[in-house]
Amino acid sequence: MNSVDIINQYFDEKDETKRLKEIENYVSTNKTINDSFNELKQIQQKMIQKREKNDFKAYKELKEEYDIKLNQFLDLPFVSEYIELYNYLNDELKTFKEILEDKLNQVINFGE
Repeated sequence: MNSVDIINQYFDEKDETKRLKEIENYVSTNKTINDSFNELKQIQQKMIQKREKNDFKAYKELKEEYDIKLNQFLDLPFVSEYIELYNYLNDELKTFKEILEDKLNQVINFGE
């Protein structure tokens, strides 16, 4: 088993990863969550268009609407938990990456 397999196994066996996968299955089939998410994306696109056109008044109004919709979205079942788990596991991956980079740099610098 190589180091990539070990890291994959480590994450696959974590309770947080298992829970995240359960929530992903629920979220991906939940119409309310998907509709809310798509609505947020549409507002974001409009915000970008208004900002590019320097229409800051319209941008501000859309931003306020976006913030309200985002808070409503985060109140939907499992969304906050999903985001927390995703961020937690992402942070762990970043830590692994930093450790690997440090070890590689030590090996490279040792050879100089």
